[in-house]
Amino acid sequence: MQLLQDKCLYIQQSIDDARAASNNDTKSSMGDKYETTREMMQIEINKLGLQLYEAQQMLLSLKTTDPYQKSDSVQMGSLVKTEKMVFYLCAGLGKINLENETYFVISPGSPMGKMMLNKKVNDAFEVNGVKYLMKEII
Repeated sequence: MQLLQDKCLYIQQSIDDARAASNNDTKSSMGDKYETTREMMQIEINKLGLQLYEAQQMLLSLKTTDPYQKSDSVQMGSLVKTEKMVFYLCAGLGKINLENETYFVISPGSPMGKMMLNKKVNDAFEVNGVKYLMKEII
C-alpha cells in the first residue's frame, strides 16, 4: 500500500507542477510556440491524470482485498507459490523484494493472473511458453 500511496503522491505533485508551469508560461511574440507548449503540457497533464486514476484504482483494490481470506483456489488476494516464483494477486506492482524474498505482485487481469485464477494446488499453467506448477496457495 505504501508503494501505491507514494506513487499517487508523486503523480499528483507532477500534475501540480505541470499545471503551474503551464499557467506561469507567458505568451511571447511567438504565439504559435506558446500555444504548442501549452497544448503539450495539457497532453502531459492528461497522461498523468490517467496514471493517477490507475494507481488510485489499484490502491482501492488493494485496500478492499482481505489478505487473510483462505481459499482452495487462486482468488484476488491469494499468495501463490510455484516451483519458480511467488506471486501475490492484487494489483500490478511488479517485482517487490521483502525480507530477502522476491514477490511478483500482479493483477488478476494480467495474462499471468488470468491463467492462475481458480487454479488449485498441483494444477499447472503456461504463460509465454513457461510452465508453472502451483505448490501452495495462501
